[in-house]
Amino acid sequence: MTQGKSQNNHIQRTSVCFVLLLGLLQLVGCNSNATLRQSQNMYRTGNLKLAGTFIDQFVADEGRGVDRVIAHLEQGTIRRELGDLAGSQASFDIADQTISQIDNKSDVSVSQEVYASVTNMNNLTYRGYDYDRVMLSVYRALNNLQQKNFEAARVHLIRAYNRQVDAVDRNGKRIEKAQQSASTVAQQKNVNVSRTQNDSSFNRAMNNHYAAIKQYNAYSDYVNPFAEWLQGLFFFADAADGSDMERARKSMERVAAMVPGNEYVQADHQMLEAIQGSRQSIQPMTYVIFATGTAPSRGEFRLDIPVFLVARDVDYVGANFPTLVMHNNYLPQLSVNVQGQRYSTKTVADMDSIVAQEFNNELPVVITRTIISSAAKAAIAYGLRQTVSNKDSWEALAIRLAAGAYQVATNEADLRCWASLPKQFQIARFATPTDRVIQLADQQAGSVPVTLEPGLINVVYVRSIAPFAPMTIMQFSFGKGSSTWQTASLN
Repeated sequence: MTQGKSQNNHIQRTSVCFVLLLGLLQLVGCNSNATLRQSQNMYRTGNLKLAGTFIDQFVADEGRGVDRVIAHLEQGTIRRELGDLAGSQASFDIADQTISQIDNKSDVSVSQEVYASVTNMNNLTYRGYDYDRVMLSVYRALNNLQQKNFEAARVHLIRAYNRQVDAVDRNGKRIEKAQQSASTVAQQKNVNVSRTQNDSSFNRAMNNHYAAIKQYNAYSDYVNPFAEWLQGLFFFADAADGSDMERARKSMERVAAMVPGNEYVQADHQMLEAIQGSRQSIQPMTYVIFATGTAPSRGEFRLDIPVFLVARDVDYVGANFPTLVMHNNYLPQLSVNVQGQRYSTKTVADMDSIVAQEFNNELPVVITRTIISSAAKAAIAYGLRQTVSNKDSWEALAIRLAAGAYQVATNEADLRCWASLPKQFQIARFATPTDRVIQLADQQAGSVPVTLEPGLINVVYVRSIAPFAPMTIMQFSFGKGSSTWQTASLN
């Protein structure tokens, strides 16, 4: 009778373990973000229509949860490039409102950290990186400029500037609080994080893997030179008074210091200095903005790490750490032919460097959280195995396999990022031709004529996602006329 009860208890324990594990795996599966990744992969090939279908589905499925911000950032970009400016603005508005709501709440709670530690970091709310926030304001300004809503564009450009200014202090405090929260979770889970971090083999592996990413040199903490340049151009072209011109001059002065090799930026800076000093009239000018390639995405690499628990009998202490994946399939330059004269675009902002800088700033918190998560899962696996006394029984084997499956399934780095941002922003500038016709050409194919709309200052925005994919050409001007939209292929 006693033996029968013991067997029944074993079966019951095993059943309970499987039910708990299946429940956890279902929670993890809900956050795999497969549809988001499908949309991002389609976008990188230049297939905007299919990317839009996937992102709309992702917004419908995940648009109210922890992925609300990233869902609407991607949707806003894709809608913009499909020509749906009103839809793009609606998506960006939701992303902006959600970021404001997140900022008005307390930072990540200990309970959220604990939950994420036993599932994966994708269960933390996506709060938006600082480069996300700056570029969100930039895109909202560009949309408004194309819609001739200059007052709204002004608001968003100022907000982009303020977000850069506030980022250093805000992130210093946020990262400190995140470390404190992670330390609290580590104490609750009895995880010795410092011992892992001080392990020589672990340090060597981390340094070797992240060495390439740390080589990227950003312009300044959380500063995006393209946002600065666009602000300078706007306050120059739409100046209401002398204070606007001074704001434009200061913006161009800052950008000129950050990209000293860009002759167009230097010319803008010199022009503004001359205009402000002598009050000479503004000559008709045309600017071409070339947004090329795609910004870094996030990948992961697996590393067996030493986790130091009270229990030493653990099966699996592998951890997946995030890394940056640079995308080098892009048009490196755009040529603009103007009445027989050729201008080549020059880089004003390298998003690879901007993203890499923030990635490096966040890395200590990410590593700490990953160690805690791996150790917590190892402890759960050990606890499950301790529920049986006979380590050679089928019950022990079943629990061992289930625990291993749980650890493998939950071992996923947080790969969420705004993948539809460009790799680089480049610009060219020249006097507006008398016939108001320019030819856009890359190094591999033919050219596309663009007739400039009426205006004193003209801006042509060209988006190239990948070589041989259709380019999206958008246009706006300061002065009379309306924005135009066209899609052209250089094939």
